[in-house]
Amino acid sequence: MNSNVRTRWPNSPIWNQVPKLSCSTIPGRLCDATWRPDDQNVTQVRVETPDEVDDIVITFADGHKLFIQAKENIASGDSAWNKAWKDFDKQFQKETFQQDKDRLCLQIGNLRDEHDKLSELCIRASTSNNFEEWQGRLTNDQKALLEKVKPNLSPILLGEDGLLDFFSHIVIEKWPLTHIEQDLLPFWMPETTKSAHELFRLFRDRVGGEARIRGSFTAQNLRKSLESEDPSLLFVTPTEIDYIRSAIKDVGSLLRHHKHTIGDTDYHIDRPIVDEIVNWVQSDDDSNKNVSILVDQAGMGKSVVLHDRLH
Repeated sequence: MNSNVRTRWPNSPIWNQVPKLSCSTIPGRLCDATWRPDDQNVTQVRVETPDEVDDIVITFADGHKLFIQAKENIASGDSAWNKAWKDFDKQFQKETFQQDKDRLCLQIGNLRDEHDKLSELCIRASTSNNFEEWQGRLTNDQKALLEKVKPNLSPILLGEDGLLDFFSHIVIEKWPLTHIEQDLLPFWMPETTKSAHELFRLFRDRVGGEARIRGSFTAQNLRKSLESEDPSLLFVTPTEIDYIRSAIKDVGSLLRHHKHTIGDTDYHIDRPIVDEIVNWVQSDDDSNKNVSILVDQAGMGKSVVLHDRLH
């Protein structure tokens, strides 16, 4: 592959949206009917799959897959470390692996400093245009860690292009159990008649049980199965996005009919503040705030300005 024309990860929307998934919360995202973009919408979860990376395979609505190897504790040089990299190597080279779409994910529970170095090593691979740039961005510790990985890779991946492409497809996720249970559950569990922690335990028990027989889940069969076992459990269907958009549009109906001309002359005065508001709304500047308040004395034209903004 010509490194001068390589399409790197940041140019693809999938690689820009690296979803933070954990083995325990994935079923929650699967069963959540909230609208999400296709590259973040989980459609199937398989546990203990027949793939080379066999812990969990997640399929998204746009067709790309995330192959997860979950390790509670792993360190460079131990048997679990060596096997994980060999499995990633085999999975990456399979014909069914969609390069520049699919991803390989190492999820770690107990954290070490070298895991942070490994994460940065992979991130810098995914954001470099060629091998020379990638190597120039690595610290000595990261280069040393790379040397500990290389003995577990096949010769075809040890060339400059192969090595860069391989690490560009890897995501390192650090998920201590306390962080999952204390901080993430309210955001990853769908709305039901159970609390987030109760639902989390149901998902955990179900996934753990099905792992013994290489279970496969879709949203419909997992919801139906859990509801049939516990009649008090009901999944709440979120409001349709089209309804929300319609409701927001209706909120402005009064302003749309607001008188915006002088007397009966049909003469309208354009106000520069309207363009300023439009530019503020459309600005990509992250420093802008999310809320702005239009203030002035009564009768000075605030409603007319908002009318013009809606049009």
